[in-house]
Amino acid sequence: MDKGGANKDVGINITTAVDSLVLLVNSKKRIPMEEASKILGLPDNIINEWATFLDEENVIKIEYQLTTPFLVETEDTKKVLEEKVNIDIEKDLISRKISVMISAIDKINVSSSLVLKNEEDLKKIVLNKDLGKNDSLYAQKFYLKIRLNELLGLLKNQKSVDIFKINERLAILEKKKKVFEDNFKKER
Repeated sequence: MDKGGANKDVGINITTAVDSLVLLVNSKKRIPMEEASKILGLPDNIINEWATFLDEENVIKIEYQLTTPFLVETEDTKKVLEEKVNIDIEKDLISRKISVMISAIDKINVSSSLVLKNEEDLKKIVLNKDLGKNDSLYAQKFYLKIRLNELLGLLKNQKSVDIFKINERLAILEKKKKVFEDNFKKER
């Protein structure tokens, strides 16, 4: 079985090589370290280092049968995978929510003479207190898209994210989106 086959058996999106080792041990329940090395396509010494660390953390267990080391599933193996799955599901749900918000914002057509290319342009415009209503709406829309895309980037590009902080930031942006939509409706 190759690495891809291991993923299909459990249906989890693996994000790191160490996760793939934990998943492999979980799917096999007990596997010789040498076989794990071959399946994952990694040198024995790397698998041994990871296994030693994971054994110390009680994520997997190393057992010896004569001179052959075996990697064995523990109760914590399942817990680690369940936590990872829950975090991956939460990240996916937040990503989808952000994508829906961006799509909704994109559907709102605001005509403006402003040309904003980046956050610096936005800061310069916001300091101008004489913005017209459409320019103000356009600036709000631009700000929301920058912040939502920033959150989306954090979720997609970082292996470890603080879901709680992401949710807090998203809640603030949801309120700002509501204000933007209310302001847009007032102008129509």
